[in-house]
Amino acid sequence: GRAAEVAMGVGGLVAYNLVRARHLADRDVAIANARRIAAAERRAGVLVEPAIQRALVRGPLSRTLLGAAYIVSQVVALPIALRTAYTRRYPAYPALRTMALLSWAAGVAWYARRPVAPPRMLPELGIADSVSEGFLPMDSRLVRSLYNPYAAMPSLHFGTSVLAAMLLYESNRVAGLVGWAYAGVLGVALVRLGE
Repeated sequence: GRAAEVAMGVGGLVAYNLVRARHLADRDVAIANARRIAAAERRAGVLVEPAIQRALVRGPLSRTLLGAAYIVSQVVALPIALRTAYTRRYPAYPALRTMALLSWAAGVAWYARRPVAPPRMLPELGIADSVSEGFLPMDSRLVRSLYNPYAAMPSLHFGTSVLAAMLLYESNRVAGLVGWAYAGVLGVALVRLGE
């Protein structure tokens, strides 16, 4: 019933924050791990984020809008998708809920073993740090209470948005199309913000 669903959601959030509090990442370790990943991307010829970021629209408005899209991706968009799928009894709901819980668990386990800093913290890459300042700075105490700056890989924000869009599309085409559009905006936001 509804109480069990709420209990699973709250339990997942509490577990996430307990693990995060217990395994506070060392900034230097997270940056070293990010440099290893960037070096592997460079060797494979797939390090394209700096070029993509330079090609995207710049300015405070794009930074503010895309920053907001990034922040609301899990704090607002995922809960709305879950609630909509549950209340409208979409067949995709059980898979969507399970996917959200499992992805959180996998992301937290990865973070506990190998924290990774976002590309914006590697100045040698030439990726502009678009999030340290602005309307809602990502490095502020408030925002850091909702997201972990050293858990950049794997990106749960983007991964859950894509899976939510896929699952919602199976139940309701309009909801699925909105989900796909949001996933696209979020993908742009991640590159634009250096996250």
